[in-house]
Amino acid sequence: MPGDEGHSFISKAAVENLPLWIKKHMGKELENFYREYCIYGDRYLEKDIEPYVRLPDGRLSVENFNFWKFQKDAPGIDWFIHESQLDLRKRFEYYISVMIDCLQKNRIVDLAKYYGVLAHFIEDACVPAHSVGVDISMDMRLINMIYPPPPSKRGMVTHALLENGWVPFRIKHKPSLLGLNPEEMAMNIFEKVSDAIEYSVSLIIPVLDAFYRNKEQKRKEILSESGKLPAQIISDIIYSVYSTVYAKIKDAERKKLEKVPLSDITPVRRSGWGPAPYFYRPIRKWYFATYGDTSKAIFRRDSLTLNMDGTVKKFKKGIATGAPFRIDYILPEHVYNSLSSLAGMHSRLGAKTKVKFKVIGDGKLVQEEICLPPNGVCNFTASIAGIRELSLITELVNCDMFNTNNNHALWCCPYLLK
Repeated sequence: MPGDEGHSFISKAAVENLPLWIKKHMGKELENFYREYCIYGDRYLEKDIEPYVRLPDGRLSVENFNFWKFQKDAPGIDWFIHESQLDLRKRFEYYISVMIDCLQKNRIVDLAKYYGVLAHFIEDACVPAHSVGVDISMDMRLINMIYPPPPSKRGMVTHALLENGWVPFRIKHKPSLLGLNPEEMAMNIFEKVSDAIEYSVSLIIPVLDAFYRNKEQKRKEILSESGKLPAQIISDIIYSVYSTVYAKIKDAERKKLEKVPLSDITPVRRSGWGPAPYFYRPIRKWYFATYGDTSKAIFRRDSLTLNMDGTVKKFKKGIATGAPFRIDYILPEHVYNSLSSLAGMHSRLGAKTKVKFKVIGDGKLVQEEICLPPNGVCNFTASIAGIRELSLITELVNCDMFNTNNNHALWCCPYLLK
């Protein structure tokens, strides 16, 4: 946990950029939120606080987790199953639902307290001390092996160095709409939290390096940097709750939610390797943000290319698969109506392959197409209204599955549409 000071700094930064009408409506409870309620997650034994931190199934909202399992590329039961995603999304959905109910009934004190508990959980998950996982973060053995301290610093409690000692900070952030109902909001909160955790991991070595070099102020500044992304998420949450309850949703905000790249959503499971967008996603994001799309890129620039009528076309969004392959998503109910996507063989690595592409909804076939190289491209417009579990499948047709140079099947520009 970031400590009381860290929780307060993150929570205060989160609400400073809220629209004035929300600030006025919450009144003094907004200050109580970042001074007191965001600490409730650590005071769960107190009788008057317990109702806010206790989940419907009896567990505590801040019950210890291996937070690293919330990362998009993290292994679960095995490398291809995202073990904790749905549990986390359910927690978010519960708190969003309760907050909406409190606001509708004008129970602003309760609203602020539930908001504080949810903020606390997100803040805990996104600090360096927890982002590598609860199991190893208490003694930090792995971290100390990766980046050993100098002799003068041995014996220090590494966990404390990665969570205590913050400086106040502010964020430049315009709150954004996370969804139109609790389940849609929960899915999008998860994606943002998992990104924040990945960023937090990248700050572990810089924090320790500053400490090893006796640069205490620098250590605090880097640690506070880890609070900026969770502050944005926490800001988006209360903004989305208020905007939904009071129907103050701008057309541009609504339109942005109507078309969502499926490749930006974390699957709950996948059956095998997929070079894009999964595996090394944080590295790829960092590299292209720093250097752009150059010939020196770690990943080939043709990772998502289809041969369309003799012309090679490159796509920015997509899912590259090594057929045979299956990838499963859990969608918020009654939110999306259709899936739009191009499907075909990689322009360079699929020249000798014949692949069947399938869209499965709740275990039933929705649409299937067979693509023939070298110019075969299939167009999917699949109805997924009411579907809870969406699966994309690629199957080899009369091909050698062990010849991995020729089984690269692509879903390009896959979008969920409302």
